[in-house]
This record gives sequence, C-alpha cells and structure tokens, in this order.
Amino acid sequence: MDPTEPRLPEEVLLRSRIEIARVLDTLRAARDPVVTYLENGEILLLTHVLELDPDAGTLVVAFGDSKAGNARLFSLRHIKFTCSHGSGHIEFVVANPREFIRDGRPALMLDFPESLIRLQRRRWQRLRVPPERAIICFLEIAPGLTVEGRLVDISVGGFGAILLDADVRLDPGEVVRGARVTQFGRVRFVADIEILNRTTVMVQSCPMQRVGCRFAGPGDALESAMQAFIIDLSSA
Repeated sequence: MDPTEPRLPEEVLLRSRIEIARVLDTLRAARDPVVTYLENGEILLLTHVLELDPDAGTLVVAFGDSKAGNARLFSLRHIKFTCSHGSGHIEFVVANPREFIRDGRPALMLDFPESLIRLQRRRWQRLRVPPERAIICFLEIAPGLTVEGRLVDISVGGFGAILLDADVRLDPGEVVRGARVTQFGRVRFVADIEILNRTTVMVQSCPMQRVGCRFAGPGDALESAMQAFIIDLSSA
C-alpha cells in the first residue's frame, strides 16, 4: 500500500440518524440480504429492508424465510441484524418488533436503530479457530463416504481444516457439495466448497492432511451469514 494513501478506519460507529438512514436506504435499494441468528444460533433468518422512516423512527423489513424464526421475533426485545455490502460489513440493533401490513402482505416494523456499525472487509480476512471451539466439518466425498475435519481457520471466502482421517486424500480442484460445518453438534452452515490446496502437517507426532477450501459461488446470502458467524466467533 502506498504510505501516502489514507487508511480507512476498520470500524465506524454511526449515531447520526441521517447517516444511518443513508446506509439503510442503500441496503433497501440493493435488496441486500440481512441476517439475524435466533435460538442461540439454531435458526438463521434471512430478510431484507423494505422501507424506513427516520422522522417517524421506524424501519420495516420483510418476513424471513423461516416460519419458526418469524414467530420467534415477536418475543424479542432487541434483534441484531448483520449484512455484507460492497467492501464491508454492517450491523445494527433494532427493538420493539410488531407486525405491519405493507402492500397487503405482513411485514415486520421495528424502532429505527440508534446506531450502526460499519466494518471494513479486511477485518474479516482470516480468523484462527482454537480447538476448544469444537468447529467440525463433514465432507461427503462419495455416496455413503463422509470425511470429518476440524476447522483451524475461517474467513468469508472459505476455511482451512485438518482431516481427522489420515488416509483420505482430497486433491486441489475437487468440489464437495453440501459440506456441513457444526459447532458442539449444531449445524452452523452448509455450503459447497472447492479444495484449493493440500499439505501434510504433524498433529501429536502423526501426519495428517490439512486442506484449504473456498466457498464455491457463495452469493450474498451466504456471505452475510458467514460475516455473522465470524462475529460470533470473534466476540465469544
């Protein structure tokens, strides 16, 4: 990087209602998927911003893709939404959810957020995963043959894992459909992955395979979900 080039702050906290409205209106216009986790991460709810009225102090979002999640929203006092947009990540907290009819369809009205955090993408390049976090991936490499691995690092674009079966080979270029990533026995996300590289590492004096993977065509929804997942890991 050119030393004379100005550096953007990694985290920007917005409290001005005008600035928050400008960001949220950008999300609305782009129909960017907005994510929230419910039931301690067991339910991932995807929605998007429908309209906002900063003067009235309201924000309207569409109902999500989970009936159980939509029903759960009404019992919460506060809801944290996260979103990936452009070169960064956005998160904000809203309160007082209530049902709202928009264009003849039910939606969710909330109090306008008092603040909004905007994070630069470079903050999410790579996060090391300590063994005690117990994040495991399951890769079905053939019908009826599933390989288990332990995640050692993760980013929005993919993850690195040590395969727990030393005899299995996954070669660069191989694509694994529907890889499941779990934590403490709970599925956190499912995605197609492509193997980028494979190396041999020593784990407790035993040679094991470490693979680097990237998400195959993640899309905005998965990227937003990954941002939220990484936030959970980094703040735990």
